[in-house]
Amino acid sequence: MRLFFNRFYTKIAAGIILFATLFAFSGNFKTIYQEKNPFIAAYDAYGYYMYLPHLVQKGHLNISQEWLIETQEKRYGFPAYQLHKRENGNNINIYHIGLSFVQAPAFFTAHLYTKFSGGKADGLSKPYAFAMLINAILFIFLGLLFQYKFLRLFFEKKIATSLILLTFFGTNYAITSYASYMMQHLYLFALIAIFCYHFFKAIQTKTVHNKHFIYSVLIFGLCTVIRPTHVLLFILPVIYLWNYFPNRKSYFKFIVLFPISSFLWNLPQFIYWKTIGGTWLLTNLHTEEIILFDPHFTDFLFSYRKGWFLYTPLMLLLFPGFFVLFKKNRRLFFSLITCLFAFIWVFCSWECWHYASSFGSRVMVDLYPLCLLVIGFSFTEITLKKFFIKAGVYFFIFFTIVLNCFQSTQFMRGIISSTSMTKQHYWNTFGKLNTDKSNAYLLINRSDLNWPAYYPKGLFPDLVLKNQSILNRNLNLKISKNQQFASICLLDYIENDETQLEVKLQLKASDSLLSVIGIFEVESKYNTYNWNIIELALNKQTHLLRKEKLIFNLPEIRHRNDSLKMYLSNPNLVEIDLKFISIKATTLIRK
Repeated sequence: MRLFFNRFYTKIAAGIILFATLFAFSGNFKTIYQEKNPFIAAYDAYGYYMYLPHLVQKGHLNISQEWLIETQEKRYGFPAYQLHKRENGNNINIYHIGLSFVQAPAFFTAHLYTKFSGGKADGLSKPYAFAMLINAILFIFLGLLFQYKFLRLFFEKKIATSLILLTFFGTNYAITSYASYMMQHLYLFALIAIFCYHFFKAIQTKTVHNKHFIYSVLIFGLCTVIRPTHVLLFILPVIYLWNYFPNRKSYFKFIVLFPISSFLWNLPQFIYWKTIGGTWLLTNLHTEEIILFDPHFTDFLFSYRKGWFLYTPLMLLLFPGFFVLFKKNRRLFFSLITCLFAFIWVFCSWECWHYASSFGSRVMVDLYPLCLLVIGFSFTEITLKKFFIKAGVYFFIFFTIVLNCFQSTQFMRGIISSTSMTKQHYWNTFGKLNTDKSNAYLLINRSDLNWPAYYPKGLFPDLVLKNQSILNRNLNLKISKNQQFASICLLDYIENDETQLEVKLQLKASDSLLSVIGIFEVESKYNTYNWNIIELALNKQTHLLRKEKLIFNLPEIRHRNDSLKMYLSNPNLVEIDLKFISIKATTLIRK
């Protein structure tokens, strides 16, 4: 039996993964088949996908807001936010074009089938939905296959196969691939696995003058057009090949091929920006920025909301893996640790460090081919250790698999929230598949102004509403134009951003028939990312502001020193006397 198991270990593992994948996606196939207008993509995923349906419908990529509303809000009921208005009047898709490159073969196969079968060839009907689903499944198996081939360059068959099983069952790779198959992550996992296999295969043949090196160069460029931050993958060959060549001229001759490949793959993106947006380069069209000098390391790695090590604890084996790698292969050690650290730094420097909807950190899934290589080196040392050390490691691995599979089930059932996890909610639902009152412990719903009513005193002892006055000021300030009249650093006054503000103003104007607008913006030194507006109605007899108030929830505060800045918009330049302002805060305190 043992001989049989060892001989067919890889085939058994492949069969288990095949069955699990087809079982997981079976519900998607059934849903698409039953739906008259099947759901294909929404939110960010539709931003990446919509190049293709617009191209077959309109014959160009100058996407209008009306078309986006028609295909998103009216068809599916999802917000149409994926376009950015340019100065020339055109709309630019804020999402990169690269993912459509790997979706295109399946898409156009479905398009030809639909046209010949007489169906609706609009890029949004059933054949396209089926094609995108099948394409994702193929890339899952392609990624795992090349990950296995890559690991076999370093490890024996049993270790490589075990690492593939751990990738699928011990990390958030499978749940991310299933729940977000229209996003980039399963594709980038596959492409980085292919890149790694060909790059290290070229190295192991003792020459880079072969097809494997060229394949690695081409795949690198494709990765960068799908997600521009993946240009950081360039760190790996830059460091690893530093002493590989006999002289620096040969080194730069080959290393320059990587940025050339990236440029060529990104050329369609540059042409799109120039043709539609009027400029060759648009670095970022999102409201969030990458702020390298204010990274969210602790939140990104350990927080209950999306902490990578919390939701994928298997990755803690990176630490002993790097220790072993340092002893065995210094060049590979410095290449991998520098590359992974640079990626983590950039990922957690994104102002939306939790990356919206996901189980754990979805952006790290892209890099699991590199991570599992490092973990593999820790496996090579386990057999040399004493029984109790080996038993402890095996128990930890078993625990991470069980935990990951169970929490993935919780995630699919909505018990683990994709966006709003907290410490209280995590432990309140830990080990449970059915819970009561669990949603009370999630982060507040910032689109709901009635959320303070959900926490009556005494019902949740570890949740307390704190009411306080953070500003109460007589001003007597004369304003005859658009003018900022107050600014406060929010975190100097409140304990956290789960806060609702109530603002009251009193002012007097020389003409009650003209409108005055109050503007309240939350901004950092990098950008303004939230604003609330109120039109101030005036009493016609006294010209005083009526007793009105503005209530709004704070956004997620991105940086420690972010401020609430208050303005009056006075476009008609009438004389305004701002007499009084008060701001009261209601904050949810988690004990």
